[in-house]
Amino acid sequence: MLLPRVKGTAMLLVAAAIAWVSVEALPHSGNDPADGPTITPGVADCTFYPGHEQLYLSNPTQERDSIAIRLKEVSSFLPQTNSFATPASKNYIDNFIFDKMARDKVTPADLCTDSEFIRRVYIDATGRVPTADKVTSFLNDQTPSKRDVLVDSLLGTPEYADRWANFMGDRLDLVMQSTQINLYQDARNAWYNYVRDSIAQNKPFNQFVTELITGAGDNRTNGAANFFVRWRQPNGPIQDTYDNLATATGEMLGLSLNCISCHDGAGHTNSINLYLTDRTRYDLWTLAAFYSRTALTNPQRGPNNNNVIGWTVADNTNGSYILNTTTGNKTPRASTPPNQAVLPKYLTDSGPSDAKGPNTGETYRAAVARMTTSDHQFARATVNYLWKELFGLGIVEPTDNFDLYRIKAGAALPDGWTMQANQPELLEALATDFEQHNYDLKYMIGTIMKSATYQLSSNYSGTWSDQYIPYYARKFPRRLKSEEIMDIITQVTNQPASYTPSGYTQPVNWAMQLPDPDEPNNNFLSRKLLDTFLRGNRDDRPRSSEGSISQALVLLNDPFVTTRVKTTAANSTVANLFANKSLSPVNMVTQLYLTTLSRQPSTDELNKSVAYLGNPVSASKLEDLQFALINKVDFMFNY
Repeated sequence: MLLPRVKGTAMLLVAAAIAWVSVEALPHSGNDPADGPTITPGVADCTFYPGHEQLYLSNPTQERDSIAIRLKEVSSFLPQTNSFATPASKNYIDNFIFDKMARDKVTPADLCTDSEFIRRVYIDATGRVPTADKVTSFLNDQTPSKRDVLVDSLLGTPEYADRWANFMGDRLDLVMQSTQINLYQDARNAWYNYVRDSIAQNKPFNQFVTELITGAGDNRTNGAANFFVRWRQPNGPIQDTYDNLATATGEMLGLSLNCISCHDGAGHTNSINLYLTDRTRYDLWTLAAFYSRTALTNPQRGPNNNNVIGWTVADNTNGSYILNTTTGNKTPRASTPPNQAVLPKYLTDSGPSDAKGPNTGETYRAAVARMTTSDHQFARATVNYLWKELFGLGIVEPTDNFDLYRIKAGAALPDGWTMQANQPELLEALATDFEQHNYDLKYMIGTIMKSATYQLSSNYSGTWSDQYIPYYARKFPRRLKSEEIMDIITQVTNQPASYTPSGYTQPVNWAMQLPDPDEPNNNFLSRKLLDTFLRGNRDDRPRSSEGSISQALVLLNDPFVTTRVKTTAANSTVANLFANKSLSPVNMVTQLYLTTLSRQPSTDELNKSVAYLGNPVSASKLEDLQFALINKVDFMFNY
């Protein structure tokens, strides 16, 4: 057992763990005046999603509050800086960010150190950390452009494809089994492979989404067809499925349309979203009608004809969205005269001006794909999702609940309302840049990473105010995701892992390569550890970065950690260090810090660690040192 041998260290680790697990467990601070009027609940009688309106009441400030708490909790390990100078702008992002801070007399943090940057960008780009040799080489490199070169070298790697396929899987709710449907393993795997291949090929994002919306054929061979199958609602009329697809399309536009799938916005979203307040349930139906000429046919069945294991998605030349339902999850659809057919019509005013419905000879799904991906709001929503992923706070929050009346600079707003976008000019610039670069995800991610704004330190030299959070005046630390934690532990201990997802003929070696949170199906312990860090299920349980005592205890006690820091484990990091008799204790400590935390130890850390290891170095104490580093607060955060 490691714990008895490092009893004093373990107690400190538990205390540190309690600190980081409490990051998002504290109460929120309430409404920020910058968020507009104090919100009071309107009518909330949504039968499809009870309490849906109330869900959004706290969301505008939720991320800011979480960031404020997280900054306080992790402040003890943040690197110290002493400068108050605004960094030089690296691209147009910085021009907008720094100009606004200058106007409002907000001083940004310094640029992060090279060791902070290399770890940060590796985790964000690949979900892993740099090797000790990579860190040393980068720190010794005096080339002025080395940060840009590093970004370019990471984007497009296989690890980049794994990490961003994981992100896209979260966005698409890509999962084998949800509350309303089981895709089964072949279809799920085809969908995941399609998504990952698209990321690896850097497929233009508008093309990617077009292929999803229009995907046809056998869903076990054409992964894109699963976008339609995923939202099939088997326990209601077909209109429920069409509505699900309309809301999924809305999410690609950063719009939350669930509310108006049951009732008009007026009387329900008045105090939450001005744009949705003007939308009716009929507007949702006109968007859903684009899917009314698509059918699921010829279901493939398993042994004994029991289970559907595959569907064929096909476009029809006829079919309508009929207002004639009284069953299912939604309130009745009725019309006067009865059985009225709803014609397809695009929803937003920012869509293409040439048509609001299908062109002559154009299939319904091709039409909605064309209008969705050419909508400027599509570009806005996409860059906002990317920004949120890299900064922890979207320019618009919540990222999937845009109020289209409150995002453009200079918009005329009712009394008491303020802008929803915290950087409206930057949002427009990012969206336009994304369109002009052919919806290139890799380009956009790289542009953000190369900005000085992304490269600001998480430490702040002056007096910090939480009012500075919407200015992005410093880096906001985030707790690592479940998959990142597993993979980085695997990597820094040099002890491979193995997971075999359902339907795979060969195992994968990295948690980031798992196709969805239902996996690994054959490894209960690994699955339990991943779930402990709240990866969600892409259905009714979203991913979360909240902490818990269980997370702290699993890092202290789980064999996934404790067996990997053994000198008796073949080729483990500590085994290789211990076997290298040419290394001094100082070198061993330095290598462990570079490998595990991607940085040099401080003088105090080095001296205490060397004294603890002894001379000659104790094998068990070398194990203890890496065990302690894995349980440090800064190991758990990308800062």
